[in-house]
Amino acid sequence: MSHLTNKEIKVLLTQAALRAVRHDANIRHCYLRKMADGKPEWLIINNIRGKLIHRIFATVRSGNFYQTDYKNPPEKKSA
Repeated sequence: MSHLTNKEIKVLLTQAALRAVRHDANIRHCYLRKMADGKPEWLIINNIRGKLIHRIFATVRSGNFYQTDYKNPPEKKSA
């Protein structure tokens, strides 16, 4: 671990990733798929932390609450 890493945030993200595996169907599916592929658990948890960070930044950027059933809107075709 880098000495520049904020260890408190890393611990919190790891705990959030472990809880997401239990309570989020999409994350659980990803976790089980990667376990079936034979990936190490620490690698999978690291990937899930990244997914959570992407979700956090996407909701902050859009200014909306997180929606589990969100569908991308169709792209507008320009003339």
